[in-house]
Amino acid sequence: MILSIQSNVMHGYVGNRACLPFYQAFGIESEHLDTVRLAAHPGHGTSARDILDGAVMTALFDDYLALPDRQAPEAIHIGYFGALDQIAPTAQLVKTLKARAPSTVILLDPVFGDHGKAYVGEEIITCICELLLPLADIITPNQFELALLSDRTIIDETDAQQALEALHQKTNATIIATGLYREGKIFDALYDGSVHHTISHPPKELGVSGSGDVFASLFLSSLITGASDYEALQQASSLTHTMIQKSKSPLTLDIASGLEIVSGMTG
Repeated sequence: MILSIQSNVMHGYVGNRACLPFYQAFGIESEHLDTVRLAAHPGHGTSARDILDGAVMTALFDDYLALPDRQAPEAIHIGYFGALDQIAPTAQLVKTLKARAPSTVILLDPVFGDHGKAYVGEEIITCICELLLPLADIITPNQFELALLSDRTIIDETDAQQALEALHQKTNATIIATGLYREGKIFDALYDGSVHHTISHPPKELGVSGSGDVFASLFLSSLITGASDYEALQQASSLTHTMIQKSKSPLTLDIASGLEIVSGMTG
């Protein structure tokens, strides 16, 4: 079972709405909490946001932990936060669940921004780095987020590798960096301190919203169903870029094509 803590939308595929279908396609039970609810990705022109209050989140987590028939999650997928006061309750929940089941895999997708633009305030970035980064087993930053986490400027592949090495000195987590640029192609990289694998794909201008969320869900689903880190990277990278190439809008990922492939793999 995967517990997913991130945003959700009514239209399009971002956060939990992007990830939950893939957990199910892999035959994995899931539970989730929406940190923020929106009509659609803000790129569609939406502005209304329902942000879960930190005190309410704490109360929900207390009730969740007290459930007598609750299944212990095999993994926790942490994504977008809409407010600073949501981070500490999430960190406490992770600590509690990890203490009860030390094998629980913690994947942190640090949703800070992309293409040189931050989605969240500096205080949220700092708090995630202080409270959640030390708890993570896997981190899935894009190039913008990798640069922030490593305090490095990334222009080429050499910069990216140095950034991966610098970030790994701050954490014991396996780093899966996505959307890195190399000689006219996009590549995804796995770095665990001794191994550096890359998988390249043709680029699509500006990418597609939700692709990072889906990548993280695919990697995590592959991993807990028996794949190695590198096998999970291959599956997640290939499937995500297939969906990106088939998407007709930069705001809506074509997840139907990915779900069809996963169904064929697991059917």
